[in-house]
Amino acid sequence: MVSPDDSNRTDVLKLILYDLNSAIAPRDVRLMAIHAALEEFDHDDEVLHDEELELRADHILLQKLTYAMCIDPNSVEVGYICSAMEAVYRTGRNRLAQSFHEICDSLLPLFVEMIRPPAGYEPAWMIDQDEAALRLSKGASEMDGVAGVGSNVGGSASIAGSESRYSEMMMTGGVASSGATPFPFMSPPPHVPQPHHISRASPAPRTTATSTRSQPRAWRSRAATGSTTTT
Repeated sequence: MVSPDDSNRTDVLKLILYDLNSAIAPRDVRLMAIHAALEEFDHDDEVLHDEELELRADHILLQKLTYAMCIDPNSVEVGYICSAMEAVYRTGRNRLAQSFHEICDSLLPLFVEMIRPPAGYEPAWMIDQDEAALRLSKGASEMDGVAGVGSNVGGSASIAGSESRYSEMMMTGGVASSGATPFPFMSPPPHVPQPHHISRASPAPRTTATSTRSQPRAWRSRAATGSTTTT
């Protein structure tokens, strides 16, 4: 025997599903019907959900979902309809399997369309990885440029320092006092006299004694006897 409460609930449920099925336009009318159905389906009583499915609530929600997806897949209406369908599917496993077997061929393509990303969409983590890779490559190129400029500057500075030191040694006589040539391959041959290579503090060159054979005969005799006469 059906209790008065069950009979009243069935009548209310039939009225809600009728309004939901007949609400087509305008959009506000559809939203009001969907809200009323969502409030009625939002519970955890499997027996009541079995009754909702027996009155073909799943088929009516599928029809509304297909219509809303054709108008605007990103609308709030699509979200409300999916919430109402989730509430209806809190039924028992056997009734859930039967309902899904009846409408799965039409329902699954809609779900796939919902979760498919739009053209040109990139998740946030992929964008972060691309930006990080771009920053790394940019930093590496900047480091290479700085290293190249540093090596050029260092080479130019070393050459300029060598030239300045060589000029200073030439100006102050450092090369002459050291007796060394800054660039050995530029030194003149050994037989050419190099007066700028002789230090001021070096002793005078040793002179050899004149041979007595080159002296006049008179001077040679005097040198032999050791006498010195004056004329």
